[in-house]
Amino acid sequence: MTDLAFNKVACAVCGKICSVTVILSTNELGSPDLDTRPAEMARSAIKSLVQVCTGCTYCSADLSKIEPELAPLVYSPAYRAIFSEPCFSPNASYWRCKAWLEAKSGKYADAFWSSMNAAWDCDDHEIESTA
Repeated sequence: MTDLAFNKVACAVCGKICSVTVILSTNELGSPDLDTRPAEMARSAIKSLVQVCTGCTYCSADLSKIEPELAPLVYSPAYRAIFSEPCFSPNASYWRCKAWLEAKSGKYADAFWSSMNAAWDCDDHEIESTA
């Protein structure tokens, strides 16, 4: 069973108060897929692991925190292009934005797993892209 809470947080980039879903606990029943995607119930909780600001589009595991040098990047054309890429589902775009910011801050392992989450979402939606 996945336990969720719904909180309001202030975005660390723009200050907008956003409603977010927070996973309090979950479990995994079975083995992960060959692509490392977790088994249910953890699989269904993946979409709640990334929070999105409805003001500035900042995507993070925790909207209330950001490294100061990353905040201006949320307004960059490169970030905006990732966020608004039409061939991806919204959730895949959120994960791609999160991965891009993580890579910019040198958190390459985190960026890899965020990219994997985006890929899993694309697989779930049968989206194929070279973007």
